[in-house]
Amino acid sequence: MCEKNRPSIKFCLETLKKDVEDFPDDYQWEHAKRFGVSQPTIHDALKRLNKSYKKTLSHPKADETKRTLFQQQLKQYEQAGKPIVYLDESGFSQSAPRTHGYADKGKRCYGIHNWYAKGRVNTIGAIIRNTFVTLSLFTGSINTDVFHARITQDLLPKVPTDAVIVMDNATFS
Repeated sequence: MCEKNRPSIKFCLETLKKDVEDFPDDYQWEHAKRFGVSQPTIHDALKRLNKSYKKTLSHPKADETKRTLFQQQLKQYEQAGKPIVYLDESGFSQSAPRTHGYADKGKRCYGIHNWYAKGRVNTIGAIIRNTFVTLSLFTGSINTDVFHARITQDLLPKVPTDAVIVMDNATFS
């Protein structure tokens, strides 16, 4: 059994600690709803538990070694005088990841986000030296045919022939 450490706390702090571990990116009102208390009560209890509000989002396929090698290769291209064209596809959605969650002070709070969510407005853009070369918006999905058409008909005619095009490894169906 859990002892309450103050009469004003209407629930067990250890139970809240477990709830925060299970749902680190829930808002205070969501924790409060599960415990049947007010949001300010949860706020005070989280302070007593020495929890701070933060989050570090990371991609599940991130690889620091490959990133370092990639940066070294880019530097070689730049030293050779080749223009670097950064090309990317991105989408905008109404469902955004929660930017913060609770964790012990001094510890990170990690979250997971579905990067492939449907129902988005998509864009393909390219820049050279922080200047847009091209930018296209799409309300539908970007598949292989759409992507190939944008590159061959829009981007390639606008960039130098010796340019290095940098793009992510997104898969299109």
